[in-house]
Formats: sequence, C-alpha cells, structure tokens
Amino acid sequence: MLTPTSRNLVRVFLLQDRLKTLGGKPTMEFKHVHVVGAGVMGGDIAAWCVSHGMSVTLQDRGAQFCSRH
Repeated sequence: MLTPTSRNLVRVFLLQDRLKTLGGKPTMEFKHVHVVGAGVMGGDIAAWCVSHGMSVTLQDRGAQFCSRH
C-alpha cells in the first residue's frame, strides 16, 4: 500500500468512481443505429438495438456479408 504504484492504482480507482457519479443518466434517446461490420459482433449489436426499439442499418465490405446464412 505504500509503493508509488499502489498509491496510483488507488488514485485511479477513486477517480473512476468519482467520474461515474458525475456522469449521470444520458439525456439523449437513440432512434437509429448504423452498424459498420455485419459479422458476429455487428450482428449481435444490431439484434440488441432492434430488440430495444431502434431502427438499424448494417454496412460491410459487400452485400454477401450482410445476408442471412
């Protein structure tokens, strides 16, 4: 607990904690999301957004990457 590294890690933790309280709740509500990359991760992000009521467009290198398999 007395080393400079330990003190800095505690400081970083406390600063992160303080930033979380200062952030508050977002005031903007998203209606549309454009996802670049329609792979596994992009597809999951798009599905999550649709399930939360957002309209979604997907973009990838080609149409074959955006099609259902």
